Amino acid sequence: MHRSLLTWIAAGAACASACALATHWPTPVDASLWFLALIVTALAWATDAAVLSAVPLLIAAEMAIPDERTRLLCFGAILCAAFAYGAACWSGGR
Repeated sequence: MHRSLLTWIAAGAACASACALATHWPTPVDASLWFLALIVTALAWATDAAVLSAVPLLIAAEMAIPDERTRLLCFGAILCAAFAYGAACWSGGR
């Protein structure tokens, strides 16, 4: 079942605004967390809606991990898992 494009645009806006509101660390990656949410939303639109589960994980990592290196490593692991699942869905492996 395909969702309309307006639904995905609204989902992207909601994810981006939630990430922008959750940002409270001064690093450039933390400041661009909203953009990462938009990328994840575009990936979910192209592959599978389950990829959107990466956005709450990104927000949780932003809010729960005070150490910068650990937080950025966690961001990378979450995005890596989202892209790996998206690639598996794209190639028909699910």
